[in-house]
Amino acid sequence: MTWLLAGLAIAQTAPCDDPPPEVVKCTAETKADANRTVDLASLLGSPTPPNPQPACQRTTVTVVTGSPLGVTDRLAELDDAFERCATEAQARTPKLIGTARFTLTIDAMGRVRDVGTARSTLNDKALPDCLEETLTTAKFTASPRLVRLEVACTPPRS
Repeated sequence: MTWLLAGLAIAQTAPCDDPPPEVVKCTAETKADANRTVDLASLLGSPTPPNPQPACQRTTVTVVTGSPLGVTDRLAELDDAFERCATEAQARTPKLIGTARFTLTIDAMGRVRDVGTARSTLNDKALPDCLEETLTTAKFTASPRLVRLEVACTPPRS
């Protein structure tokens, strides 16, 4: 019997022509099985596609003033919200591309007091607003600081 996985033979049993008597007893049924091909992909179901690359990612985080302690971790907690913004933008602009730079002012209590888009080359004009809104929800460790963040978006590879 030959097993196929995605069209490739991966294992083959010996034919029943001259089997060792102690190993295989050939019958008409086992000879028929030896000539049958089974597609393992159909038995296992469709392969799971790999996770697609996110449309937008944080590329640089710079703590200009104040302690950098916990800044990257707090921003990483926003990745799902960033991805939601990017997914909505990609629905509006399928070939989403560009970068946006943000400046965050964080007060002594760790709250974002001000967030602004310093520069944007994104071809979806609503995306920076969504990202700004997301950044205002971040809570940092208590320490005043100024943070610069860059987000880069690239269209999915086809």
